[in-house]
Amino acid sequence: MPRSSPIRLLAAGFALGAALLTAGAASGASSCQLATIGTLPVELKGWSPTTEGSVNGQPIMAVVDTGSMLTALTRKFAQRVSLDLRETEASAAGVESAQGVGGHSFVYSAHINELAFGPLVAKDVYVGVLSVLDEKLPGDGFLGADLLLARDLEMALQKGEIRVLIPDGCHDEFLAYWDREASVVPMSRLSRRDHRQVITLQINDTDVRAMIDSGASRSVIDTASAARLGVTRESSKILAEDSAGGVGPKRVDTWVASFRKVVIGRETIHDTELAVADLRSGFRQDADTTTRIKRRSDLGFDMLLGADFLKSHRVLFSVKQERFYFSYVGGHIFATDH
Repeated sequence: MPRSSPIRLLAAGFALGAALLTAGAASGASSCQLATIGTLPVELKGWSPTTEGSVNGQPIMAVVDTGSMLTALTRKFAQRVSLDLRETEASAAGVESAQGVGGHSFVYSAHINELAFGPLVAKDVYVGVLSVLDEKLPGDGFLGADLLLARDLEMALQKGEIRVLIPDGCHDEFLAYWDREASVVPMSRLSRRDHRQVITLQINDTDVRAMIDSGASRSVIDTASAARLGVTRESSKILAEDSAGGVGPKRVDTWVASFRKVVIGRETIHDTELAVADLRSGFRQDADTTTRIKRRSDLGFDMLLGADFLKSHRVLFSVKQERFYFSYVGGHIFATDH
C-alpha cells in the first residue's frame, strides 16, 4: 500500500469486450447497462489478492492494490527483466519519494513499452520501481489505483475475479445488479491526481474516514483515530499483537482491540475486533517547513478497509457516480488473526 510522488504515466488503453450487464433493476430502469470491457482473474496469496500480467511481454505477478496511488514494480523484478532504471529527480536529490507504514523507499523509474493486466493496458509509460519492500509481500509489484480505478471496477474476490466496467445511460441508477439489497455509500478520491477511494463509516457512533485498500491484508484503524474513539492500549484489553509492513524496511507494531459497533452503509457489525496501528509512523516528519510536516502527517483517512472486508463482500467502485456498492457474501468481515 505505497504512497508515492507522481511518476509520469503517459497512456492507458482498454481492450473492449462485448458483455453487457443490465443494472437499475431495483428501480425499474431499463436503459442502464454496464459494459464489461474485460475480466481480470485474481488469486489470493494468503489475504493478498494477486493477478498475472506482463511487462514488455515478460510475465509478472502483482498485488491488486487499490491503496497504492501508482502502479509500481519491485527493483528485483526490474533487474530480472533487464529494465533500464533511472533515478527520479527526488531520488537524485537524496529524498525518499515513496512512503508507507514501513518507512521510505527510493523510487526509480523505468520506461516500459507495454504494461498489461488483462483489459488494463498501458503503452509507452514510465513506471515507478521501489527499492525497499517488506519481503513478506507477494508478487513483483503493485497494480495500483491509477490503472485499477480509472474506470468503474467490480471486485468479487471470493469468485476470483475483477471486472472493468463502463456504465452506459446509468446516471444515478442503482448499479449493484447482483443484489437489489446491496448497500451504497458516497465515495470520493483522495485528491484530483490520486485515484485512491475513501468512504465514511461509523465506529462507536463516530464518523471515520476509511480508504479502501485491497493491498492491506486486513483492516486497520490508526492509533490516533482509535484514541479519539476512546480505545487505547491503556484502556483496552489487548487481544493479540503482531506487526505489519509494506513500503520501507520497517514493520509496524499492531494490536487488536474490541469495538462496540461498526456501521458501513446498511451493515452493522456489533462487538467486533479491529487491528490498530500507527499508520502515520512511516511518513517523514523531519521536513524543514511546518506546512510540509502537516501535509505528510495528514493521510486523508483514519483507517484502511482491507482485503478482509473485500473478500467477505462483492463490491463495485462506481468512479463515475462517486459511489461504493457492496453486499456481504460470507466469512469474517474483519480478520485479526494474521
